[in-house]
Amino acid sequence: MQLFRTDRLWIAFLVALVPLVVLLLFQYAWLRRYEQVSSLAFEASVTGAIAAVRTDVEQTYRNLGEELLTFSDADLSSDGYDRIRQRWMEKRGPEVRRLFLADYRGAPFGRFLYFNPDTGDLEQAFASAEALAVIVACSPFQIIRSQPQPLRSGELVSDASDPSYDILVRPILDANGIVLAVAGAILDETTFQEEVLPRIVAHLLPTSDDAPREGMALRVEDADGVCLFGPEDVGGAVPIRTGRFSFVFTDWAVSLYNLGPSPLVWRRSELRFSVVLSGILALVLLAGVLLALQAAKREMRVSQMKADFVSNVSHELRTPVASIRVFADLLRSGRVGAPEKIVEYGERIESESRRLSNLIEKILEFSRMESGQKTYTFAPMNVEDVVVRTVEGFRHRPVAQGFDIEIESSDDSIPEIVGDADAISQAIDNLLENAAKYSGDRKEIRVRVASNPAGAHDDRGTVRVEVRDRGIGIERSEQKRIFERFHRVSTHGVHDVKGSGLGLSIVEGIVRSHGGRASVESEPGVGSVFRIELPWMGPNKSGVQRSGTGGSDE
Repeated sequence: MQLFRTDRLWIAFLVALVPLVVLLLFQYAWLRRYEQVSSLAFEASVTGAIAAVRTDVEQTYRNLGEELLTFSDADLSSDGYDRIRQRWMEKRGPEVRRLFLADYRGAPFGRFLYFNPDTGDLEQAFASAEALAVIVACSPFQIIRSQPQPLRSGELVSDASDPSYDILVRPILDANGIVLAVAGAILDETTFQEEVLPRIVAHLLPTSDDAPREGMALRVEDADGVCLFGPEDVGGAVPIRTGRFSFVFTDWAVSLYNLGPSPLVWRRSELRFSVVLSGILALVLLAGVLLALQAAKREMRVSQMKADFVSNVSHELRTPVASIRVFADLLRSGRVGAPEKIVEYGERIESESRRLSNLIEKILEFSRMESGQKTYTFAPMNVEDVVVRTVEGFRHRPVAQGFDIEIESSDDSIPEIVGDADAISQAIDNLLENAAKYSGDRKEIRVRVASNPAGAHDDRGTVRVEVRDRGIGIERSEQKRIFERFHRVSTHGVHDVKGSGLGLSIVEGIVRSHGGRASVESEPGVGSVFRIELPWMGPNKSGVQRSGTGGSDE
């Protein structure tokens, strides 16, 4: 039955463990999947972020070029280019450093005019590096003009032939697609660095607490690697994405850095935290299940010990009661005539009555200690005198018949202690009875009283009482539980000896209430030494001390 109950506990443990393991595996798989999806989302977000910046820059300058450079042949018909000058006067912004017009209608190599925003006039361009860059930017259209194949449409074109100048140009065509002129704009790099790009980045890469790309930084470098925009020092960080502008400033590199903790690192940290937290919760749950199983096993063991206790006590009660009844019936019936038989039966009745009284007293003593109602009266006492008196009284008990019991005293004087002499006597008597029950054929018991002075590891001196037998001994695995209530060791032959399983628990309770400790040393087949140590001064000098218990017979 006990094995069946233990199996059921383990089945219950497995029933609780398997779903927990499955849940942890599923959670780990889900977290790994979440990390992978998050990584892909982050990669897509990074790629999209840098692409969005490049696209927005291109769209900004395309819109600017369409607004400033889109003209028809009708705009060239008026004297002085009035319509062109008027639009440039109204629309010109800080993004453009210079506006120009290359008119090919009256000159084979074109007439290059600069727009003067102060006067609103178109003035002849003067020779300079800038003028040369303008000529180079317009030359493709001059060549196209000389070709028989006309242009179908005048598209906006970016030119960066000269790295110092980024130029937008757009041809002005007649109805037949012939290039009449080229309108152009030289872009202002400083305005792009200080106004346009920061505005675009602030819009696409916000830095608020709710921003999904918080911690990212955009850095723009020129062809020589000089930082034009973004953090000057990136601390040796490697850009997570790099590219170039696709329409204007095409020789500039744009890179995206993560100067704070990487979102991937955050997610991995979250994954680790979730896994660790789940593991801790699983361990807590598992520990709770194990503690519950341990408590259940302990309760089952205690229940079994109580059942054994009831069985043993019932047998112990029935045996003396039956003996008393038999001998009393023989005496009452008058069938015993011999005087020596009457004396013998009387002695047997007295012996069984004493045995019955002793058992009942143990049960009552245990009950008082368990309920905390046991009281002790502490007074100065001589332990050696108590031992001598207890041993002499034990010699006359039936259980001690045939035993050689000796008291060994040390040469040192035994100091008095403060304690309850009757309780100490009862503890020693229980040890003597325990030794007699389990001595087997070697009927020798040695009782020794000695004192231990205070030392480095014990600031209180103690009086030690040892009860040594040469009996069957106790297995090492049983010695830790020998003082537990109801516990009886499972050594072969032990259960042939009758007992209640309370004697040693009472000893331990009495000694603990006196501020001392009880211990055992034993070797199977050699014998056992039970030892109690009591402090010289005791727990107090007078009054009532309450106690509990928790052990058993050997």
